[in-house]
Amino acid sequence: MQITSDSFPAYVHRTSRGTHLTNTHLLKGAKRMTINIKSLLLGAAFIAALGLTGCETTADPELKRAERALNEALALGADASASDDYMKAEAMLIEAQELARDNKILEARQMAVEAKVIADDAKNKAQEQAKILEEEAGRLGK
Repeated sequence: MQITSDSFPAYVHRTSRGTHLTNTHLLKGAKRMTINIKSLLLGAAFIAALGLTGCETTADPELKRAERALNEALALGADASASDDYMKAEAMLIEAQELARDNKILEARQMAVEAKVIADDAKNKAQEQAKILEEEAGRLGK
C-alpha cells in the first residue's frame, strides 16, 4: 500500500515547495500551522550535532578553578601544613595544563577537577592546622 496525501488528508499535503504536515486536527479552531518536513529534519540534525560536539572546546574554566583553589591553599599556608596534598595538586594542575596544550581537553578537564579537589583538601587541612595553632596559642597566653 502506498501512502499518499490522500491517505492522510488532514495531516499531509503536497505543494510545489515540498511535503508539509498540518496540525489542524490537533488544534481544533486554531490557526493552521504548517511545518516543512525538511526544516524539521535539518533542525533536529543541527541540535544533535551540537549535542555531540559540546559547547566548550577548552579546559580553561576548570584550569582556572584549580589554580584559584591552589592560590587560596597557598595563602593559608597549605604548602607547609599540608605539603603532600598541596604538592600533589600543583603537579596535577601542571599536568592538566600540558594536556590542554596537547588538545586533550577531556583529560585536561578531569585532571584539573581532581587537582581542585585535592587543593581544597589541602586548604581545609591548612585551616584546621591554623585553628589548632590558634587554640594552643590562646591556652599558652592565659
